[in-house]
Amino acid sequence: MVRWWGMMSWMRRPEVWVLLLASGAALFWALSPTGDDGGWEAGPVSGELVAGGRVTMLGGAVERDYGNARLDLEVRVRNEGVHPLVMKAPKVRLMAGEREVPTFFLPAERLPEVAAKTTSEVTLRFWLEGEDLKGALVLDVEGEKVPVKSAAVFDLTTLENGKPRALKGVEW
Repeated sequence: MVRWWGMMSWMRRPEVWVLLLASGAALFWALSPTGDDGGWEAGPVSGELVAGGRVTMLGGAVERDYGNARLDLEVRVRNEGVHPLVMKAPKVRLMAGEREVPTFFLPAERLPEVAAKTTSEVTLRFWLEGEDLKGALVLDVEGEKVPVKSAAVFDLTTLENGKPRALKGVEW
């Protein structure tokens, strides 16, 4: 018959206890809620720049590329349809007056889409010319229009080339 304390001789070793305590502390740290929001501050309107019915502007950034600019829009979209909503023209358009602003895409990226009967947050990218910034910009998602930029003229040369600037509403 094997003695009970003989089988447990490995429990008398101090490195085993250190390893067990370190593992327990790491497990506790990994699973405990920290409340860290990753540095994002929602602001006074809970992070929403412009709220619409099915479409809500959450934020965005504009980045100058010499005489042009890339506009990234963070948008929450509720798709009430029975088919997925692929976020591209003609269902999703950014209008600069009567002109449709072309989308900016990379060949390796998939177009954002919102599944049927769901709400999702997507990033829409557009390629702006200098002329597009002389008036209002309006995002049109299946007929619902949400303002992106006011009619005030925006001078693209005030931005440093290649550095994104966060949008703080429609007055930019």
